[in-house]
Amino acid sequence: MPTARDVEAAPVDLSDLDYAAHSQRFFRTGPGEYGERDVFIGVRVPAQRRVVRRFRDLDLDEILLGSEIHEHRLTATLILTDRYTRGDAEAREQTYRFVLDHLTAFDNWDIVDSVAPKIVGSTCSVVRTGPLRHGRVR
Repeated sequence: MPTARDVEAAPVDLSDLDYAAHSQRFFRTGPGEYGERDVFIGVRVPAQRRVVRRFRDLDLDEILLGSEIHEHRLTATLILTDRYTRGDAEAREQTYRFVLDHLTAFDNWDIVDSVAPKIVGSTCSVVRTGPLRHGRVR
């Protein structure tokens, strides 16, 4: 079974230091800016999607939402989205609950944009109740 360490190691060969430097500026990672704690290794989104296909069956306990590396967190979010999209009702509910339990990890606009419409929005639109309807989470 794949582990978080396998996912961490997967994109290293795909890193581009010039792209990492560009991303550090683009995502405003300077002192006091919204992405201040983010570290970039320079992996582009299409390469991250290839990593997702390799690790789509990763256990929820192995999801790297706590990593300081932005690409790890985005890849984790893309794995969650893939899991939700491909899953049955039980997998979708587990993924949705996992997202709600880890909301603080979704801390950058591209990560939020990857998870909000496909998991939270989709669940709330089907159920027509839940955290968004009542103006609170849980």
